[in-house]
Formats: sequence, structure tokens, C-alpha cells
Amino acid sequence: MQVRRLTWLGTRTDRYRETTEFFGRVLGLKLAAEEPGLTMFRLPGGEHDYVEVFDVAHPEASFMTRGPVAGFLVDDVVHVRKELETEGIEMLGEVKWLRDIPGFEAIANYGWFTFRGPDGNVYNCTQGSRAIVEPATGWAVQSPRTLVEGVLASVDAFDAALRARDLIAAEAVWALDREDVSILGSASGEEFTGPDAVRACLAALTSRPTAHGWRWVDRQVSVVGDAAWVMADAPWQTVHPDGAVTERPYRVTGVLVRVDGAWGWCHYHGSEPLGSTG
Repeated sequence: MQVRRLTWLGTRTDRYRETTEFFGRVLGLKLAAEEPGLTMFRLPGGEHDYVEVFDVAHPEASFMTRGPVAGFLVDDVVHVRKELETEGIEMLGEVKWLRDIPGFEAIANYGWFTFRGPDGNVYNCTQGSRAIVEPATGWAVQSPRTLVEGVLASVDAFDAALRARDLIAAEAVWALDREDVSILGSASGEEFTGPDAVRACLAALTSRPTAHGWRWVDRQVSVVGDAAWVMADAPWQTVHPDGAVTERPYRVTGVLVRVDGAWGWCHYHGSEPLGSTG
């Protein structure tokens, strides 16, 4: 088990209005979602890092009996939950998935579970929040968060298109009007240069009986002008016709270009870490 970072904070309070105002107006956190008795604020370090404020009567907050609850980011909540159970840690319910909540169906990989630590306090483990890393020094300009989010939206759109085996959607996120577009896969011979070759590669990927995509573990984005590059630890997943999912270790680097405000892939390179199997 490896904890990546703190990714979530939840608090239950009988001063709900004052607390939400504090996090929003005073601390300046952006509102992510709201329902009666629950306000979710977005933290700037990850795509799905949140502070959630619960009214004392909210049914989902009944486990918060000893102050705020911190959440640890892990790679696989199902596996980590089994590990903690083996250690004799008390579980407070099963794994929950954000996709099961109306309005969040598109966030397929975000899940969490809650447990009580040896100190008697409640904690949770969460998966599915990818880090947003902006260059601190060394570049002519910083990467504004809105630009980083725009790049990641195109990265996610490519993943969604492959999972749906949708050739039109896959082509739409590529800058296929450029002659220098390219795809380099991890296997020998997987070299596709130029728009026609890239189209042929995308057609082959989306016509397979199996669907494919990435399980994003961590992504770093840099933006300078109208160019962006992405580096990611992203196991390559295969979704079989029976619904079973297999994966192998994988890394992704990519270059995207911005045209008329939209980010399109120009270069993709996938690789398998030396010594990995699958």
C-alpha cells in the first residue's frame, strides 16, 4: 500500500452556513457541487481533491463523530481496503463510487471507503484524483490552471473515445490537419507518422472487439504558448467483451497544440516500464 497524498477533508458541523461561507468566501475555495446539507469545494492540487462540509443532520456524515476526517489518496481502494482489513482495522461501510451518484456518472474511477484508525478517529482512502502539476520555475510563463484543465479535458476525451470505440470522437481530439502528427506505441513496429497513418491507427484501435483506455495514476502538464506536453503514469487497460478488465504497467507522454482555443493531440508515445509484465 502506498499513500500518494492527502486528497480529501470532510467536516460535520451545526454551524453549516458559517462554515461554508468560511471555506468559500474567506479561504477562496471554488464551489464544486452543492445539495441540501452538503457543500463540496474543490482543492487546487488535484482533479478531484475536495473539502466537503456536511450539516450535522446529513445522513452521509453520521460517522463523523470526532472532528474533521482526512482522506488519503491511494491507487486502488478495493485492494487497500482488503489490506487494512487484514491488519484488523475497523471498516465503516463498503467502497463507494462517485459514478453511482446522479450527476457524477462520468467520473468512473473515483471511489472511497471509510475506516476507524487505532486512535479512534475516522479516516478514508480515496482513488481517482489525478494531480495537477504546474511548472514552478524554468519556463518563460507559468501554466495557468485553466489551460492545464483544458489540456486534461482533451486527454480525457481521447481516453473516453477509445473506451467507447468511437472513431469519430477519437479523430476529433487529434490535430489531423498537421503533417507532423504521430503515434508511437510500445511494441515494435507501432510507428504511425502523418495524418493518414494516425487515422489508420485510430481506426484499428476502435475496431477491436476489446475496448482500451488508461487508468490515470498521476499526470503532469506543462503549457507554453500554444503547446502543451503531458507525462503520465497510466496503466493501459483492456476491457473485454464480458466486461472483465485487465491492465499492464504503462507510461504516456504526449504533445498537444492549441488551435482556436481547442487542444488537439499532435504526438503520442506509450511505453512499458522495463521489467514490467502483462
